[in-house]
Amino acid sequence: MGRNSKQTIRRAVNTANADAILQVWMDERQNLTEQRARAYENLKELEKLLNQKMDQLKKQNPPPLDATNTTQPLNEAIYQKEMLIGKLERDIAALEEKIQQRLNAHGLRLSDMENFAYQIESSKVAWLELQQTKQEISKAFDAAVVKMNNTP
Repeated sequence: MGRNSKQTIRRAVNTANADAILQVWMDERQNLTEQRARAYENLKELEKLLNQKMDQLKKQNPPPLDATNTTQPLNEAIYQKEMLIGKLERDIAALEEKIQQRLNAHGLRLSDMENFAYQIESSKVAWLELQQTKQEISKAFDAAVVKMNNTP
């Protein structure tokens, strides 16, 4: 195998590896997005519970003096969910940036390979056209020589 063919194979292997890494990152992004969606659903449920609890406390004739103790666990749970959502959004954003960078690098590799393949294909086409042209020139010269020999 020549040097160019080894380079071509190495590029193909690198591209395949890039695809695998890219796929892992995309799967991870999907998992993080699903976790974020579940966290948003849980956050809405907790906020709904907090609102119900607050309405319940407002309806009581003598409002309890220590109302914060009854809502404190819900407030802490809401805070934890909001922190989790923030962390998931940062992780997703970082992962999307890595994916975009990888896609850009991957696209460059693909375009290099496409350019390489285009050069190979255009060389093949040029070679075939040259062979056809040589045959046509040969036929033209043969015909000219035959006509010269046929004339007295």
